[in-house]
Amino acid sequence: VPFKNAIDLTKNKKYLRYALPPLLLFIAILFGAPSIIKDSTFRIINNDKDFEKAAPFKFLLDHNEFQVIQYDDFALQVQVDGTALPEDVFIDVDNYQYRMKKVKQDQFEYTFKNVQKDTPFRIFAGKVKSANFDLNVLEKPNLIDFSLSLDYPAYTGSKDETIQNIGDVSIPAGTVVTWDFESENTNKINMSFGRSQETIKQKDTQEFNFSKRIKQDQQYKVFLYNEQIPTPDSFIYALNVIPDQYPTIQVQKFEDSLDKQVSYFVGTSADDYGISSITFNYNISNEKTGTKEPQNERISSRADSKQDYEYIFDVAKLNLKPGDQVNYYFEVSDNDQVNGAKSSKTGIMVFRRPTIEELKNEEEQNSEEIKKKLEEAVKETKKIKEDFKKLREKLIQKKEI
Repeated sequence: VPFKNAIDLTKNKKYLRYALPPLLLFIAILFGAPSIIKDSTFRIINNDKDFEKAAPFKFLLDHNEFQVIQYDDFALQVQVDGTALPEDVFIDVDNYQYRMKKVKQDQFEYTFKNVQKDTPFRIFAGKVKSANFDLNVLEKPNLIDFSLSLDYPAYTGSKDETIQNIGDVSIPAGTVVTWDFESENTNKINMSFGRSQETIKQKDTQEFNFSKRIKQDQQYKVFLYNEQIPTPDSFIYALNVIPDQYPTIQVQKFEDSLDKQVSYFVGTSADDYGISSITFNYNISNEKTGTKEPQNERISSRADSKQDYEYIFDVAKLNLKPGDQVNYYFEVSDNDQVNGAKSSKTGIMVFRRPTIEELKNEEEQNSEEIKKKLEEAVKETKKIKEDFKKLREKLIQKKEI
């Protein structure tokens, strides 16, 4: 008897309503929790293998890839998810076990300190273990050694020198500083001076150098780059520039008691590095004829940092005319070869020859004074004569002197 003729399926349609709930439940489980069916099916198909009981919890890590910059710390966050949570969680780091810090009931933390190389690790609690992970190190650009070669300006007389691993220096203005850097894991080094940025010349694979003449105080930064770390590491240093000071000069004046036209000068001058010249400067002016071209005479040109000087000024040699006025002073200049020589002056001194009218008035005043003195002398003479007469009479009257 054919099977389709032996069983009449149409009579069983009335029982389909009883099969519908189990079918809907199966579909819900298949989409809502497929592991219930898949895992069981997998174990049935692979009936020749041993399967352990599923763990009541699992570890959830906050990263898929673990990376840290060399020599930095890395904080690992681990969350535990499951029906039963462990009290303690441990981490196996390079075959050493450490207890993780419990932050919350389901959250634990561990900090890798000063990571220098790639580090394998995994998480475990009791018999439950995570997969094996690697903490990968991004090689950090680093300065191994550096030096500053200081080429001082020749006029300062300072001997050039080289200092090691010191970025903050005090130097005379105009010093040429050469930086030599020895690095590791570095592709490029930049230096910034204020708003300007300089790319350092690469001498070798990991060696760089740069030179710059420094004239004023400034800070500078050194930036280290490589391909693994997009944000450069930096170091900040300061250059303290010692400026060339202005020279100083002093003078004392002595007049000839017999000749008012002759003056004697004695002075001293000083500078921090050296004096290039000391000069006597003057100009002649007259209200009627105006001012003549300034004149100067070099007194000394020695390069000493301190000098004493002497000078005699004879106005008679200038052949001054009545009404002429001479303004004169001493000036010292230093030997600054970076910004140019700087100078300092003494106070301006003045000699003026009187006009003819002033000379006449002076003669008249002198005549009046002479007359007064003569009149006073005559009166004094008369008084002396009277006193002498009285003394003589007194002596004559006495018997003995």
